[in-house]
Amino acid sequence: MVGSLLVKAGIALCKALHKTGPQVMGQEIADIVEKHSIGAAVSGLGSAWIPGVGGAAATAAAIGFVWSMYVRINALIGMPFSKNILKSVATAICTNVASYAVAAIAISTVFSLLPGIGSIGASATMAVVAFSITWSAGLVYLKVLTRFAKADVDLNEVDEEDLKAMAQDVLESENVKEMMKQAKEQFKVAKARGDIRKGGSKVTQIRNDRKSGSKKSGCSMASTKTKTRKRKA
Repeated sequence: MVGSLLVKAGIALCKALHKTGPQVMGQEIADIVEKHSIGAAVSGLGSAWIPGVGGAAATAAAIGFVWSMYVRINALIGMPFSKNILKSVATAICTNVASYAVAAIAISTVFSLLPGIGSIGASATMAVVAFSITWSAGLVYLKVLTRFAKADVDLNEVDEEDLKAMAQDVLESENVKEMMKQAKEQFKVAKARGDIRKGGSKVTQIRNDRKSGSKKSGCSMASTKTKTRKRKA
């Protein structure tokens, strides 16, 4: 069962957007967040083995999964934001959330400098950190979208700076430390279920989704250019 905090946030967003079947869609949104959090954890397990840069590498990996997660959420609920905007927003939110895990990241980096057992410790630490950053960033994004929806803002008029400003408001008004605490508990649940151990397939699927999305975007742009040339001719 996905964390109830995520499910509640997903349902609240769907209700604010007046979506049909908010409970079902809210659960689907929560599942997207958990799937990407598990993927980030698996990626963190690997990147933390790089001596001296494990912490930074795992945080960077989390940003990639958060961006992909935002794209999937937007596709599900019909948000109009472009992938470039989402990349920028994902980076801003992850950087802020990661500041609450700076001690763990530092410990992981020190561990990664030690051969053998040190690398194992770094790997375990960064799996939790990457999962928690991604999970918390997902929750923040759901709250950002919900605030816009409740304010009856035309989402087609919302730009990158608007999203970042609202994200900052959410981060300042919400208890991010509590979010990270809840995320760690969800990591324990996912690990006990064996989801982290089996998460390699999730990472592969998410990466394939990214590649597929990029190809579709490229094909769409090429098609648009072709149509434009035909009109000019």
